[in-house]
Amino acid sequence: MSLEKNKKIAFIIVWFGKLPTWMDFFLLSCSKNYNYKWYIFTDQKYKSNYDNVEFISFTQKDFELLILKKLKFNYTLSNSYKLCDWLPTFGFLFSEYIKDYDFWGKCDLDVIFGDLNNFITDNILNEFDFITKTSHMDLKTGFLPSYTHRVSGPFVLIKNNDYMNSLFMRIDD
Repeated sequence: MSLEKNKKIAFIIVWFGKLPTWMDFFLLSCSKNYNYKWYIFTDQKYKSNYDNVEFISFTQKDFELLILKKLKFNYTLSNSYKLCDWLPTFGFLFSEYIKDYDFWGKCDLDVIFGDLNNFITDNILNEFDFITKTSHMDLKTGFLPSYTHRVSGPFVLIKNNDYMNSLFMRIDD
């Protein structure tokens, strides 16, 4: 299985502070998914050895200025964990980076990818505008139920269009 030649997917990751010790494993797993692109915005110096992973020098102040410029909203990031609150805005905030992609996504750095093409098929991309998977293990049964109305932090794909990239603007507060 492989994606159609014209389907392009990019991931956006914003990370401030020391990169995880397993970063090389994460990057290696990304590299095996050559038809996906990862943009990692970080204040850390790191060089990617892979064509499909790009590190972009980016500070907390840069992030705050981007919010001010694009959303006309003055914001101070209290800590890096609060970046998760801004994930719905990434398609809008980083639109210049993803303009040539059909989908953009977000993933965590503690994910080791297998072959994404085995899961993200053309049929899925053609049918859905928002793709995520959330599972929580029930400690009593060991069962992993899936929830259809929650967003999974470790992996999300969103169709790259004006409607989806501005959907966060329809949420009160």
